[in-house]
Amino acid sequence: MNTDTGVLRRIVSFGGGNLGANIAKAAAAGFTPVPKKHEAEAEKHLDGKDSALVDLKANSPLANWAREERRHSKCRKAKTKMAKASKRRNRA
Repeated sequence: MNTDTGVLRRIVSFGGGNLGANIAKAAAAGFTPVPKKHEAEAEKHLDGKDSALVDLKANSPLANWAREERRHSKCRKAKTKMAKASKRRNRA
């Protein structure tokens, strides 16, 4: 699942090849594996399709996990710093 956009994808459908290569491709594209305790809800959202969009504003366990994951993201500080610098440049 991409926790920034709410796009949920089935990893095995992320391209041809073996599962390990697909996981690496998905991670490079910004996708995070869904934890085991939320897999049932993720399957329900996918409903047999390869990808689905999860409403991140909903009060579901999957959306709550995505918000927490986004909040504790390692690159969040870098994004905030970049946005702050951009705003400063645009004001000048």
